Amino acid sequence: MASIDFDNTSHTAWISQGFERLVDRVRKTPAALHFDVLVVGSGYGGAIAAATMAGRTKGGAPIKVGVLERGKEYLPGAFPTGLGELPRHIRRDRNKEGLVDVRIGPEVVTVVANGVGGGSLINAGVMEVPDESVFHTR
Repeated sequence: MASIDFDNTSHTAWISQGFERLVDRVRKTPAALHFDVLVVGSGYGGAIAAATMAGRTKGGAPIKVGVLERGKEYLPGAFPTGLGELPRHIRRDRNKEGLVDVRIGPEVVTVVANGVGGGSLINAGVMEVPDESVFHTR
């Protein structure tokens, strides 16, 4: 099992590294194969795709899997715990790392998650108490 290293440079991440590190690595060795599989987005689909490929081999060598996520990794205590904290987590001009990106269209409004975990970050915080009738059996 691979170890998960704390980011000793930024002290802000367990598993994620800033995009600038990837750019630096590619600039230093542009002809090198950096990843066999590159997954865009760490939400439900991206996480399953990355987990499916992790640990597999190609020609006897482990497959290198990279995941790109435009949001940040939320460490314990950093995730908003209530609506009062939400305004500082909305992605907008001055907050490029906000947790939620609200997109207003002519007929549809969407809320998109930005962070390691994708949509699960939003869905994990949505808890509606069901009506008793939901559990009523006849």
